[in-house]
Order: sequence, then C-alpha cells, then structure tokens
Amino acid sequence: MKKLRHYALLTFAAMAVFGCSKDYDDTELRNDVNDLKSRVEKLETWCTTANSQISALQGLVTALEAKDYVTGVSPMTNGYTITFSKSDAITIYNGKDGAKGADGVTPVIGVDKFEGEYYWTVKTGSAAATWMLDADNKKIRTTGDKGADGSAGINGQSPVLSVATDTDGKVYWKVNGEWLLNGGKKVQATGDKGDKGETGSAGAAGAAGAQGDAVFAADGVTVDKTKGTVTFTLAGEDGETFTLPMASEMKIFDKFDEFKVNSEKHEITLALNVKGGDYAAIKAELTSSKGMTTAVVKATTRAASTPWGVELTSPTFKEDKTIDINAKVTFALPANIEKGEFALLKVTVVGKDGTEHSATRVIVYTTDISVESIALTDKSITEGSTIKLEPTFTPATATNKNVTWKSSKPEVATIAADGTVTSVAAGKTVITVTTEDGGLTATCEVTVVEKINIVGHYYYSDGTHSAKKEADKTVIGIVFWQDPNDDTKGKIVSLDEGIEKRWGTKPMDESAAGVIGIRSSTDGSTGTKNLIMKYKDNSKFSTDYSAFAWIYEKNNNDVNGRWYLPAKDELLLELLPQMTAVNATLNSISAVPLVNIYWSSTEIDGYGAYSIGFQQSSAFQNGKIDERRNVRAISVF
Repeated sequence: MKKLRHYALLTFAAMAVFGCSKDYDDTELRNDVNDLKSRVEKLETWCTTANSQISALQGLVTALEAKDYVTGVSPMTNGYTITFSKSDAITIYNGKDGAKGADGVTPVIGVDKFEGEYYWTVKTGSAAATWMLDADNKKIRTTGDKGADGSAGINGQSPVLSVATDTDGKVYWKVNGEWLLNGGKKVQATGDKGDKGETGSAGAAGAAGAQGDAVFAADGVTVDKTKGTVTFTLAGEDGETFTLPMASEMKIFDKFDEFKVNSEKHEITLALNVKGGDYAAIKAELTSSKGMTTAVVKATTRAASTPWGVELTSPTFKEDKTIDINAKVTFALPANIEKGEFALLKVTVVGKDGTEHSATRVIVYTTDISVESIALTDKSITEGSTIKLEPTFTPATATNKNVTWKSSKPEVATIAADGTVTSVAAGKTVITVTTEDGGLTATCEVTVVEKINIVGHYYYSDGTHSAKKEADKTVIGIVFWQDPNDDTKGKIVSLDEGIEKRWGTKPMDESAAGVIGIRSSTDGSTGTKNLIMKYKDNSKFSTDYSAFAWIYEKNNNDVNGRWYLPAKDELLLELLPQMTAVNATLNSISAVPLVNIYWSSTEIDGYGAYSIGFQQSSAFQNGKIDERRNVRAISVF
C-alpha cells in the first residue's frame, strides 16, 4: 500500500515491560508485570476510554463530511463537549503523557481518504499503515456508504479495541472481536515475562512515551473566533488536525424553513440574542427576482417605512439589558404580487467592534393563512374507553390544519391519526400534536382511570346505585349496561314485567304510518314514545297495543316517563349477555328474573316485530298480535 497521509493518527501507548535506570523507580510497574490479571484489567480499562474516543473521531468525520458547523465548545474537567448544528454531540478527552513499552506493540488506528471517502486504517509497530478490512476483505467506511437509487445506506463502523488471553497464556490485541495480525501473526498487547536472572547493572532511562490513554492531544481543541473556526488536534507524533467552521454565536432566526407571508400578515419577528448596547446597527436585505431592498436601524433610532419593500423595527430591552420585544422585519408587498413568489431576507447585526453577524431566510408569498399556535386540553377517560381530541388553532381560519399525533406512553393510551385516544390501562400519558404547517406543537395530559364495573348494581329512586343494597333506599331497577366512556351513565332494567302482551295490530305498518324510530334496532326510547303518543287516546290502545300500554301505565300515563320498550339490540346485545349478573341481583331482592321471551320495540313490517328469548339466547320474528310474549321495561341514567 502506498504511503498514506493520515488525517487522524491515533497513537495508543502499550502496557509493556519497561527498562530501568537509577533515575526511574519501576517497582510498581514490575509488580503489575508480574501480575498478568492486573495487566489485563489495566488494558481493558484503557480500551474503554480509547473506544469512546474512536467513536468521537467517527462523529468528527461525520460532521466534516456533512459540511457541518460547530455550534458550541463547552469545557469539562478533562476535555470538551462539542455540539454541531446537524450532527450528534461528541465528548473529547484531553490526552496525557504515556510511556513507551519495550515489548508490547500498540496498534495505531487512523482514518484516511480514498476516492473522496474516509476509511479506517491500522498501523502496528514500525510497519506502514494499512486499510482495516472486514470479513469480505473490503475497506471499512468511517461513516457509512451512501445508498444507491433510493436504497438504504450501509452504516459506518467504529473499530472496537479489546484484549484477550490466548491459549499460550499471552495477551493479544483484538479489533472488532478478531485477532489483530501483523505479518500474519497476532500482535501482543504486553511483553513476555522473562526468566529470573542474576542482578545486572542498571539500564538506561526509558524514552518518553507518546500520548497515553486519549485519542486527542492535550488542549487539542482550539477555537479561533477571528477566523470562525474550531481546530481539533489528535494525539501522536504527527499531531494531525481537523478544522471545522464555527456557527455564528449571534442568533438571528429561530428556524430556517420557508417563512410564508400574505396580504394580512407580512412581518417576521427575529430571534436576536443581543443585549442593549452590544450592537451598533441591524440591516435587513430582501432580494427577489425584481431586485434588492434594504432597511437599516441604528442602535439608538427606530426605522421609518421605506419605499423599497422592507421595514425594520429595533428591539426593545429590559432594565437588565436583555431583550423585551424582539426586532421585526415588515415586508411592503407589491400590488401585483402572486402566490408562490419568493425573496431572500438577509439580516445582519453589526457589533460594537464592527463584527458582522448575518443569516438568510427564504420568504414566500402565499394566500394561505398560516397557523400561529395550537392548543390542547387535558382529558380524563375511563379504562377501555375512547375520546377524540380536538386541537384549537389560532387563527381559527388557518388554511392547513393537518396534524400528527404521538402518545408518550402507548401502554396507557394510544392515539389514532384522527385524534381518537383509546385508553389501555390506568395511568397518565402526554399526547403531543404537531402541525404540518410550521411544525408547531402542543401537549395535553390524558389520565386513564381504572374502570369500575357497575353491572348488577342496585339502582335507587334517588338516582344513585351501589354494589351492596342500602336498606334506607328504594330499588327501582338493576344496572345492566354502563357507558364505556363515562361510568356515570348506563341503563337499568325494571324489577317487574308485563305478562303475555301483544305488540300491535296487523297489517298496520307503523313506520309507514309515521311512527318515527319504531324500526330502530339500537334505541327503543324514540319509537316507544311516538307510538304511545299516536295511540294512547284510542279506546282499543290497552288491548291492541298492550305491550306499549303496559309501559305507559308504568310511567304513570306520562308519555315522557323514564321507562321504555327496549329495541332489539338493547335486549339481544346489552341485556341478554348480562343476564346472570342481573338475575343474581334480582333474586337477592325477590324480584322477577329474566327467563322469558320479551318483545322489543323494533318493528319488522306491517305484520311482525322482533322478540328475544332469554332462555334460547336468540332473536325471533313474531306476528304483532302474538300474545305469548312478555314485556320488560328499561331506562337510561
């Protein structure tokens, strides 16, 4: 392999047997050498630190390839935390002096560029650096291969250094779990322990070591504010460097996506972070296909309207000189402007020392009304129930109200694309909604309370219910259904029943005759009320419609009374499945159990109606004049 120019040469000091001299006390090191276990533990600890710094180097190369900017350099006790505008943050530890071993050979991990891409290299001893190869004998990318034709890319790999004791009792280096080879032979991590010999004369002092247990050199991060760069110096004799640009410390915009303006709203509030007295002027330049307009404000004046399409308002400051109301740029829109036209807004802040800080944002004209804010309200629902969240948009006339939803704890409650929350288990979750227009967010807390089963409860005349009968209250019904979304709502069945009643006459089609709701399968209240109102004053009402007449009498001849004849599904799907629990409560107070065939309020046609057999657990189609069916009343609460 040709000689490589290493952009990142990582020099690691080996743990080895050291030479002795009168000026160097190697007692502690001799004890470590005599203790293989201790040497291995030290190497493993060293590997942990080295591997973390290899990952940091990979992050640095990622930022370099992405043409990223450094946004922050935060000193730590033994290094720095580096943040980037797009890439993940990395932690860099300062190097420290190590010692050069006599017998062990230390691998040197590096990266180099080949055909425009970075790849890992490895160097052992005095041999030339070679490409680090994978199991297929291919070079290993530092930051991953790009995908072709829209396919997923291949992730880059960070070399992982480790040590292991082989069958010969010696400690060797491993990279990515495989033995590190040099000339086909495994590379030792520590020197061989020699046989004990006679005491000899003192040896010469050992040479000073290269950088020890860090990838980056001591004080290897240099910030040059004049040039606006950050330079990273790596450990090792070559001290290779990376230099990345540093983002301006001045904040102007809070985001850099397209900003839309329309005829009603055509100004943008800046996100300056300057302090009063720290700047000399602010300049706004607006460039479109028709030319460029400029507005300038000084630190002590307020700009007036300009005829060039852009106005600038100075920020105001609090007593502590922090910003109170931020600067604003207002756009003077041409009379003939069309939807989709855009311009480039460049805002420049000039420091007191003359330094300029600028940022540019795309401004697009639209007739749409943008979302300015979105809000949600906290909710509480019962376990197993659902509720639909309705976000509040400001302004209410916003054009694009598309949103996405997310639940912080799907095991408590999930959220569908339409905002429907389905509770799963008792607990709390935070629901987040994000607007498609502008990426604005709002949150609310949804509390899921444990569901209490009230089926079989005694229901009293005062509107309360309980699992155990209360002696001082009058029972009027038994709960057989509860609202899945509200435990305070449900249905009760009467304690008594009408015996051998007929539904009606034939061939009278009540639906065709205008009795609204009489063919509903889910709600019997409307059909019951309307049929009673139609026939209650008929002299044959009590005989021809005896089932409904019994309900009317139970309501004390009040057409708006609480009791009604249940619809087909209210009997078949709601009351019948709870027959065992309801009958247990009915029997406890010697009330009439559910054991017969009962009329529903649901008409089939002019001749027939549905009845439900509780012993047979099925629905029947019967002639309306059949008097072999009983009647049971139900009510809602």
